[in-house]
Amino acid sequence: MVPEVFDVTKPYFGPTETNVDGWIGYSRKLNQKIRWSAQLNVRNLGVGNRLIPVNAQPDGTIHTRRIAEPQTWLLTNTFEF
Repeated sequence: MVPEVFDVTKPYFGPTETNVDGWIGYSRKLNQKIRWSAQLNVRNLGVGNRLIPVNAQPDGTIHTRRIAEPQTWLLTNTFEF
């Protein structure tokens, strides 16, 4: 049996990945001593359920995939005295 010869000059590349994060904040004085701030952070904005190719067979077919990191939301509130 003759082993397959791999052409290292023609690598396989997966699709490009673009991750977008966003945030919005708001702040106001509640009285003369207390300031309230709120911030909403969104990580991986617009990401749906998808699989990302990780590994390929010698013929170019996908061997392994991973689950994309999901979209997450984080709301923080701060009070300054």
